[in-house]
Amino acid sequence: MNAQWFFVINPVSGKGKGLKAWQQIKPLLDANGINYAFAISAYHKHTIALVAEKYQTGTRHFLGIGGDGTLNELLNGILRAAGHSFANDCTFGLLPVGTGNDWVRSQPEKLTTGNIIQKLKNEKATLYDVGVVTSESFAEKHYFLNVAGAGLDGSVVQEIERLAASGRKGKVAYVRGLIQALFTFNAPISLVHSGQTELFNGAALVITVAKGQYFGGGMHISPNALPANGLLDITIVEKTLKRKIFPQLPKLFSGKLDTVSFVRKNQSRELEIIADAALPIQADGEWVGEAKAVSFQVLPKVIKVLT
Repeated sequence: MNAQWFFVINPVSGKGKGLKAWQQIKPLLDANGINYAFAISAYHKHTIALVAEKYQTGTRHFLGIGGDGTLNELLNGILRAAGHSFANDCTFGLLPVGTGNDWVRSQPEKLTTGNIIQKLKNEKATLYDVGVVTSESFAEKHYFLNVAGAGLDGSVVQEIERLAASGRKGKVAYVRGLIQALFTFNAPISLVHSGQTELFNGAALVITVAKGQYFGGGMHISPNALPANGLLDITIVEKTLKRKIFPQLPKLFSGKLDTVSFVRKNQSRELEIIADAALPIQADGEWVGEAKAVSFQVLPKVIKVLT
């Protein structure tokens, strides 16, 4: 238990719950002799820089207090500093205080202010797969631990950022963003293949790849996704009439999308999309960029997650 843990606190996550949680946890860390350092993120993506800097100075244990965005920034900070071939000597975790908290919905037990000290003392961790998004349109790789995608969900992330600026977050904001995007998103023709296998060729509203089961504030889009099976769980939603889509929206939350006629499900280690127009791309609910060609790949058992 001599390893130093580096805590990064998102002060705006959960409308200030991150700072409140830290005020509860810090005295417990001191009382139990936990070796730690901490920083409070000051702006979007600040956590990436904070974590990368600590990695370079030898820190290998990281814990975020925030939501899915904090989790994604922690992950990218570690992997961009370490390279995925060297990240498996790192352990990280998340105490969820965000509005969506989608990643933790797939976890056997979430970290809380009540159990975190015991978990830090035990240092029990499990190797997890990591997904990676690459494109010639992006300056660098973008890593994800939960769900990434191209198309409508990327457009929704852009709309969510606008709604978040006005204080609307979580499930309600995602549904509002989804409905708005359904009326404004123009689905390009996309060729989707895995290796030599063509999975789809046509207009697709949504193409997601998942290691976690939930996204969008509780949408159970990938109930068969597993964190360490070496596969991406793929969901492709074909463009169809809106009058056919709206009655099926409740299945986003029930985990029954595989029963919908215009939804295709697959699993694979990799996926490539080539579209006739730029697709908006998101990873763990974070905006990545736009690209006509984008690849998704799973990196098996790359990083240890505190469990």
